[in-house]
Amino acid sequence: MRNYLLVIFLIQLFMLQSQNPPDTLWTRSFDLNDIEYATSVQQTSDNGFIFAGYTIRLLQNIHEVWVVKTNEIGEEEWNYLYGGDSYDEAFSIIECSSGGFIIAGITSSYGAGLSDMWLLKVDESGNEEWDNTFGGSSPDHAYSVKETYDHGYIIAGATKSFSAVEFDVLLVKTDEEGNQQWLQTYGGLENDFAYSVDTTIDGGYVIAGYTSSYGSGNQDFWVIKVDEMGILEWEQTFGGVEPDKAYSIEQTIDGGYIVAGCTESFGSINEDFWLIKLDEDGEEVWNHTYHHLNDIAYSVEQTNDDGYIIAGESNNSYWIVKTDYNGSEMWNQEFEADIACARSVHQTIDNGYIIAGYAALSTYNSDAWLIRLESEVNTNQNEIANPLIHIYNYPNPFNPSTTFYFSILKQADMKISIYNVKGEIVQTIFHNNANPGNYSVTWNGDDNKFNPLDSGVYFYRLDIDGKIRYVNKCLLLK
Repeated sequence: MRNYLLVIFLIQLFMLQSQNPPDTLWTRSFDLNDIEYATSVQQTSDNGFIFAGYTIRLLQNIHEVWVVKTNEIGEEEWNYLYGGDSYDEAFSIIECSSGGFIIAGITSSYGAGLSDMWLLKVDESGNEEWDNTFGGSSPDHAYSVKETYDHGYIIAGATKSFSAVEFDVLLVKTDEEGNQQWLQTYGGLENDFAYSVDTTIDGGYVIAGYTSSYGSGNQDFWVIKVDEMGILEWEQTFGGVEPDKAYSIEQTIDGGYIVAGCTESFGSINEDFWLIKLDEDGEEVWNHTYHHLNDIAYSVEQTNDDGYIIAGESNNSYWIVKTDYNGSEMWNQEFEADIACARSVHQTIDNGYIIAGYAALSTYNSDAWLIRLESEVNTNQNEIANPLIHIYNYPNPFNPSTTFYFSILKQADMKISIYNVKGEIVQTIFHNNANPGNYSVTWNGDDNKFNPLDSGVYFYRLDIDGKIRYVNKCLLLK
């Protein structure tokens, strides 16, 4: 029966609703014979994938953090459980520039209170290196973590231990060993939560979640920009009289921000995906709603074509929406199960996508799921307008050097230049009339006179036949 349901699941996978989406390369389910959730996924430096989530042990009545590493075709390489005899859950995982992985979530097994922020570092094989908890005697939650410019970590979530009344947004900065350097809270008299944090090119941080203390309704999008010490620089709320929640934020190539979540105030009469583009000062540039049924967006990322990929759920189904630069929908995909939800999406190095979440093929049990979509690039040699297949650099952040990898489909004049945050060119690291093939070039973090540059954010720009084709940021750490 379970195999039959799996066939039905695959048949229903990603039904086309607008222009053609990319094909599905593979799907993988991961099961510990209990209830499993995948909440965060990334592609790893070996082209495999790592996801974090948790399993619910029904007989023991405990939750355990669960991390699974796969190869590039989704075959499991290892999996580990972490936690104690209570409730422990992971919501965010990233690969560290120094190797291994950092995981953020919630623990009720350890720490000072009912639940604490939990930061866990494991090596490339999943062996635990260290862990730290942050919180007080009341509940404290971590939902998002990023590596910072000094090799430390920034964690965003919510706290009742350090708030006046209800939950406040909690932001914790640590060093590279997970030791707390500072802690900041933001909020009012009602519940305020942060679900996503990103580092910004000025060395600060941007946070997204929702506020019940401020804004127009009982829950509004809340975006907070702070400096490197967590001091508030600006904040913005977006929403109407009905609940509106932000779950994901990322700084965009133009220095602004993209925010995704759900709205009941705008769009249809039900919940809709809500995508808001902000400028560098937090002012709204545009917003779009996307409607299927009851829709919640949990993850957004800017794509290599300067558009956006959004993942979430629609009436207990995975739902993926791809937009262009202005937020206009290009395509969407859906699959159905008894219960299903996409929690995390990332673009892969070949311009495809990896999606993590969970799906239940019966109403009593859910498994973690990975879904791999192929590249959207048209590989018909007679129809190639942009000969680039992909470009990325690794490691990023880096010290002392990073290598840029790219592939092209036809002969073209290729130039890769490095710029500082002022927009000044510091070095051209590659310029050649290149034939089709795979290329790599290493940058040693220096300028065109081979003088070492200071730590900070730099941008690399790829020009093809004299036209700007791709811009992204890289981080030099010393």
